[in-house]
Amino acid sequence: INLDLGDIDLAGRGVGFPPGATPDTNTGAGWSYFAADLPLDKAWLEPPFRAVALYFVGKSLYRMPPGVIYLDELTAEPGPAGKPEGVVIEDFEEPGRWMAMPHDGESGDTIEIGGQAGRNGGNGLAFGWQDPILRAPRGILIPPDPFPVPAIGGPGLNIGQQLRLDTGSQLVPVVVADKADYFPTTGGSGSKPFLIVSLDSFDAYTGRLPEGIRRPPREYWLALEADADREQVSRAAREATSVSATIRDRAELLDRARRNPLAGGGWDGLTMLSLGALAVAATLALGAHALAAVRAGRVELTVARALGFSRGQLAGALILERLVAAVIGLAAGAGVGSLLSRWTLGLLGQTAAGRPIVPPPALTTQDWIVGATLLSLTAAALLAMALAVAAATRLRTADILRGGE
Repeated sequence: INLDLGDIDLAGRGVGFPPGATPDTNTGAGWSYFAADLPLDKAWLEPPFRAVALYFVGKSLYRMPPGVIYLDELTAEPGPAGKPEGVVIEDFEEPGRWMAMPHDGESGDTIEIGGQAGRNGGNGLAFGWQDPILRAPRGILIPPDPFPVPAIGGPGLNIGQQLRLDTGSQLVPVVVADKADYFPTTGGSGSKPFLIVSLDSFDAYTGRLPEGIRRPPREYWLALEADADREQVSRAAREATSVSATIRDRAELLDRARRNPLAGGGWDGLTMLSLGALAVAATLALGAHALAAVRAGRVELTVARALGFSRGQLAGALILERLVAAVIGLAAGAGVGSLLSRWTLGLLGQTAAGRPIVPPPALTTQDWIVGATLLSLTAAALLAMALAVAAATRLRTADILRGGE
């Protein structure tokens, strides 16, 4: 078995034990001591140092059978003043600190803390595996906080569900902390699952992995100040990116939509005009219906007047009749109008290319429009009632009874 005793990850960089290095075996039965020099001449390596990962890589095609490696006495050399021989990092194997790196095998690797893994009677860390260790790095790491990496999940995912993202070289455990139905640049019709993770949390984990090379983002969102020159920023962004990059100014699109006479503020004028026409049409229709009803029932109204009904009682009967019709009409009209509007607007939720709009249009109701509509219809109903009462009080009792019509 040819193994490198993996890399100690320092501040996101790997420091490897030289391949083929001969370990010091004079450390006790069954134990070998490995050492690696820190490249202190590198500009990126600045103290303090933190060991956050230790991994192993197979160097042959031999399928290593299940096994265990014991780890103990992680030592920093040279040590501080007075301890040139080095300082043993005590309790580096503290329970709950380390976790096994996830891999794409059938069985997960294991970590056990106990005296059997210790070199001098104390506790040590035992790293065990069932699946063969080949070229893919396997080992242990100290996960960042939070862990697993929290994510916002799209359709088909549930809060609390744990997944593993394949970055091409390593697996990143994530947990769905919240849900969203759409995200502006994910594309699709809203039914395709997606995950949104914080770049800081993602880099904090992948930076501890072997081959955890940070990939540059392929998309940037810019939030500008209110007094910023958007055209200048757009030109600067174009110069800083490739010619194939796509730059979209959402504010410009919104402003263009608002300037459309059938969008934004243009709807307010059309709405007021529509309400005025509705009020006039409703007044004429209800008034004509009231006059027709009084004319059709003039004999009954005259007989009731002859039998002793006062003008107030006669007006009350007419108002009640008009009121019942108005209430039923308003309720039925509101229900049918709401259903028809939802059905009609649902047919408009497509782009010019015939694709579904993402996110789809949401039907909203503005209180002032509803109030103005109800007020205009109520005023039309009251005018119709007043017209019906006025027409009924002007009936000529003698002429109607004599004619018997």
